[in-house]
Amino acid sequence: MRKELWRDLQLLNVQGPWILCGDFNCVMHMEEKIGMPVRQADIVDISNCMHVCGMEDIKSVGNFFTWNNKQQGQFDHSPGLLTVYPRSDGGRKPFKYFTMWKSSPIFLDTIQMAWNSQCFGSKMYVLTNKLKKVKASLKELNRVGFTDIQAAYLKAHHGMIAAQEAMHLNPHDKELANMELQAIQEYRTTHKAYLDFLKQKAKVEWIKNGDENTSLFHQSIKSRRLQNQVYSIFDKDGVWRDKPDEVSGAFLDYYTELLGSVHDNRTHVIKQIVQSGPICQNHHKDILNAPYTADEVKAALFSIPGVKAPGPDGFGSYFYKDAWSIVGDDVVSAVLDVLQHGKLLKELNHTVITLIPKVKCPRNVSEFRPISCCNTLYKCVTKVLCARLRQILPDLIFENQGGFVHGRYIVHNIMVVQDLVRHYGRKGVKPSCLMKIDLQKAYDTVDWNFLKDMLTYLDFPEQFVNLALLQKYHLTALVFAFNSASKSAVNRSAVKRKRHI
Repeated sequence: MRKELWRDLQLLNVQGPWILCGDFNCVMHMEEKIGMPVRQADIVDISNCMHVCGMEDIKSVGNFFTWNNKQQGQFDHSPGLLTVYPRSDGGRKPFKYFTMWKSSPIFLDTIQMAWNSQCFGSKMYVLTNKLKKVKASLKELNRVGFTDIQAAYLKAHHGMIAAQEAMHLNPHDKELANMELQAIQEYRTTHKAYLDFLKQKAKVEWIKNGDENTSLFHQSIKSRRLQNQVYSIFDKDGVWRDKPDEVSGAFLDYYTELLGSVHDNRTHVIKQIVQSGPICQNHHKDILNAPYTADEVKAALFSIPGVKAPGPDGFGSYFYKDAWSIVGDDVVSAVLDVLQHGKLLKELNHTVITLIPKVKCPRNVSEFRPISCCNTLYKCVTKVLCARLRQILPDLIFENQGGFVHGRYIVHNIMVVQDLVRHYGRKGVKPSCLMKIDLQKAYDTVDWNFLKDMLTYLDFPEQFVNLALLQKYHLTALVFAFNSASKSAVNRSAVKRKRHI
């Protein structure tokens, strides 16, 4: 009977928005059932039905398990209440560079023309102003040739099919043969641009080379759009908020208190304790103080994955890689100027904070992880410093500090803990104690003065310390990206970014 239900649902083939609710007595994931094990065969049919129908499992809050099948003579099911929120207008979306634009035959010429505009000032000021000129030119390029890339792709595909059918009917017609070649070339160019657009939107990082699965990208984009929207939440005081302005206000209030406040009663670092362990030696200082090179800057920038979210300026590393022949010299010159003189343009330090859910269905404003979306040029500066620091770090820390050992991941520590706990209940094992210490938002509220004290007491060179604390001396407000739109800013006081250093 259930197989017939899945077949009938697929035959409905609803094209518009629709909601499917009911008690199907089956699960889609193994963690949705406890007690009896879930076989893979039990979840294949409903998963295939959901995929064919283009449906997504909606987020939920409250009792996760809906029934227990142990209540004799009583209704033991937890009812489900579905709330449909009106579509919210996220406002005008900020500029973002798309790598599909490079498929345009005038892409490099467009950038070159904008880049050649005259501007005077510091090297970083000149660079940021040229980027503004390029942004305006790329917006026009997108308006002219990429407004609806999906429609252009379908048009090119139908044009190629029509040209091939005409050629099939008149195989000796040279004019039709040339038209077919042009149609094929147009389709290949448009198809590649469309795939680049989907890959960048879907952010499926594990795909390198392989089949061109557009349905996978569409499903990923749809899933991300559904999961990234927050329509209701409990604020920091436990009050339920379900209006757009109230929801965004709840997040701003919470993070203003968390990220925008200074605590004067911090425990000061004891110099004698720090210096009783490993500290910087002269050969370490030689590495940190060595002149910065253009190769270091280029290597740092090209190491930034293109799928990473860009900063407020909208230029991810894809742009610099695609247009390196034009922008490379100015980028290297500007970054070296920052590293050599320790002066950072405030505009470069602007940051957008995006919130990543820590659980599948978050209910509280505290169940999100704030991620800093910095400008790519700022990332480049910090990555150069990080590469220098990585060379000396093994001499300053212990191997059990897994979070700071290059090539080691936090999951390794989880595996070690699992092995330890597995043996605790065995007979003959000596009494043991396991303590879990939860440092709430530990890395998001690191004090600037604490960082300076630690680096100074570890005897880091003064020039490197000042570079590491560049952000402190050029503070700007943090802007929150909420439901695809930028919201109010939070003044940054006692916060450092943990992305690289």
